[in-house]
Amino acid sequence: MPNKDLITVVDNPKVPLTELWTADTSQASLQNPFFKPSKGSRSAAESVGSDKPYLKINSVPITEIDLLILDETGQIPKVKAIFTDKTGALSGSNYPKNDPIMSVYIKTQNPKFKAIRCDFLITSIKTNQDPIINAANIDSGATFIMSGELFIPKIYNNVSKGYRNMNSKEALRTIAEDNDLGFACNEFTPNDKMTWLNTNRSSLKFMEHVSKHSYMNDDSFFTAFVDKYYHLTFVNIAEQLNPGHDVVMTYENTADASQFEASQANKEKLDDGRYDVLNLVGLTNRDSHKGKPEYIINYSLMGDTGRILKNKGFKKKVFYYDHKLDNKFTSFYVNPVTIKGYENNVSNRGLSPDNDNLRESTIKKWMNIDYGNAHAEWNASILINDHNNSELNKVKLKVETAGINFQVSRGNGVPILLYNTAQANLSKNSQRTDANLDGGADTALDTDTLVPDGILSGRYYVSGVKYKYDKLNTSFPYITEFQLARVNWLGEKNIVE
Repeated sequence: MPNKDLITVVDNPKVPLTELWTADTSQASLQNPFFKPSKGSRSAAESVGSDKPYLKINSVPITEIDLLILDETGQIPKVKAIFTDKTGALSGSNYPKNDPIMSVYIKTQNPKFKAIRCDFLITSIKTNQDPIINAANIDSGATFIMSGELFIPKIYNNVSKGYRNMNSKEALRTIAEDNDLGFACNEFTPNDKMTWLNTNRSSLKFMEHVSKHSYMNDDSFFTAFVDKYYHLTFVNIAEQLNPGHDVVMTYENTADASQFEASQANKEKLDDGRYDVLNLVGLTNRDSHKGKPEYIINYSLMGDTGRILKNKGFKKKVFYYDHKLDNKFTSFYVNPVTIKGYENNVSNRGLSPDNDNLRESTIKKWMNIDYGNAHAEWNASILINDHNNSELNKVKLKVETAGINFQVSRGNGVPILLYNTAQANLSKNSQRTDANLDGGADTALDTDTLVPDGILSGRYYVSGVKYKYDKLNTSFPYITEFQLARVNWLGEKNIVE
């Protein structure tokens, strides 16, 4: 039986992509009999999308890329690109007017992984034309700032359709098939079979609607999103937070996209097994992992605790009218789910405010009249999913790794191991009142000794990923930013009574 936290591909996508090609101008491609490729030479197939992203708009390759951000934090991937059009190709007939499509390719370091290849619908274009002519009397070209979102041709069409006698997973899989998307999920069976009705909404909106009303039990909550590989991904997040799951293995990787195929000599070693080396899936700032994409170069905390408490309160109470019950008017409180896998002395529920007023703040939600024509937990499910997804946004750990990380993807659970000096750990733990300081600093240790950070280390849910290319960052042109979420933050103050 597979681990319930593993996200597996059930169906492959069929979304048609724009043909993407480039001419090979390397010396090796010229087939000069007097030319012998050096060990450091690379063909177009090896270099394109490696040192920097390969970008095309209206068949025009973009070579002067200043910044590219591929954002996987929302329901659908988005992109932002800043570049200079020195040739003026996009300022005339090739300006994206009729078919505003941006094609992006980022090469994988190891062929065991799938490269990033997406088409984006350009939704916003801003142009800054510098009127100043340089010393050589040559126009420096226009700077473009373009934004877009993953282009799925059918996703915005209004649809009127019923999905008869299906649970939410089956309905979402059918919606994915209708839109030529793939489908991926972890292992679970929802308890919400019904007829799902899309009443003239776009498929994108209806996907969100179904995931919000998905239900299995009171200790599960869900989200659905489209990933960069065109899979509609449906996740039971509670399983991703369970630290009891087995550690996952994946292939070796490098932070520098050019390292695997940087030389002619490496081409001759494709069968030497170096692509098959396995590593644990995880992220760490341990020095032994420097130079690899799992090495954390920067991390910090971020969150929206105050905004969530202000807008959604600490407690939520559901009200609705149910024809099936003797007491027609029904109400109950919704609490954060219990996360499995933690020992009894480690809290596994949501953060509780110290302030009495904040702790008593209650949002009362009138749902509707339940006529019994939906699944039994229709009203409770939307509150359970919303409340628990909000809990994940209260505090997040943002980490950055060098290079494009193909090993850790959105929707998965991942172990994080952070190290501090013993002195730093002692300072962090000095205000804690709980007796169990797992990973806490020992005052007898040398203050320069590195010890695990007992507060921030642990298992997280990957709630979002951003892949960034920055031309000005000479140390790390590529960076992967992870947004990591969990509910078990501080053991002494996070029990919801």
